[in-house]
Amino acid sequence: MSVEALLAELQRLGVQVRVESGNLRLGGAPGLITPELKDRIVQLKPQLVAALERLAVEAGCSSIVPLQAGEGRLPVFAVAGHNGDVFCYRHLVSRLDREQPFFGLQPPASTVAARLSTV
Repeated sequence: MSVEALLAELQRLGVQVRVESGNLRLGGAPGLITPELKDRIVQLKPQLVAALERLAVEAGCSSIVPLQAGEGRLPVFAVAGHNGDVFCYRHLVSRLDREQPFFGLQPPASTVAARLSTV
């Protein structure tokens, strides 16, 4: 399985994937990652980290993270928790109406691009 196919599968399952201080971090509901999927992640971990860091640098790593698109309502903006992670709001977002836009605000220093520029 290619890195791109694995990332697409993780996205399809609703698993959040990010790189934090060079480490791969996965988030989502318990039970989303099967033992087989975990084995594939472990096998491709170096390539996953490299691909995610490259994509983050290319994308410019915004401090605004869209967690749910929506139209016709004023958006909700939530500030990241103590660790700078906005994905802690995924459960809350899943309870909102699908038309409710929701954005997480993370500190610029938590982005891959910012970390790379300070090394």
